[in-house]
Amino acid sequence: MTPRDCVRRRLAGLLFGLASGALACAQQIAPAPTVRLGLYDSRAVAIAYAGSPHLAKTMQELKARHRKAKEAGDAMEVSRLESEGAALQRRLHDQGFGTAPVDDLLGLIADRLPAIREEAGVTAFVSKWDREALAKHRGTPTRDVTMRLVDAFGPSAKARRNAVEIQSRRPGTRAGPAEDS
Repeated sequence: MTPRDCVRRRLAGLLFGLASGALACAQQIAPAPTVRLGLYDSRAVAIAYAGSPHLAKTMQELKARHRKAKEAGDAMEVSRLESEGAALQRRLHDQGFGTAPVDDLLGLIADRLPAIREEAGVTAFVSKWDREALAKHRGTPTRDVTMRLVDAFGPSAKARRNAVEIQSRRPGTRAGPAEDS
């Protein structure tokens, strides 16, 4: 082997080593995926649900089962269904006028959430009233997705107006400006 061949091999080895090292470094410093939270007002989501075909169908089915139980003289079933209706009403009141979670309602539009997430450029949805989740993501960029979620329920025009209006109110009140999240 000539000295010239020796230099070439060493140079080739050196270049290969540098290229491999550069590739490894580039892979290590690749930027992490951007996290952006989609914030929503859970009260507006609940109000949209309350004025949507989703609740109308649920109520129609509940009333039909209640009527059947009544016609059959099944007092226990009538009582159970009345309790179920009352519990539904309490839960919706807590969600629509308080800050109760609406995960069960979002589950009804789960098939639409990926498109909303992509449209809004967010990676996760968080209620603006969920202090614990917000504390975990302090400093994370956010974008309001409330009306996108509201519209996914297909609410009536009146329910949509009420969903917009509730956002200007403090939770648990019927008057006064909303608190900052």
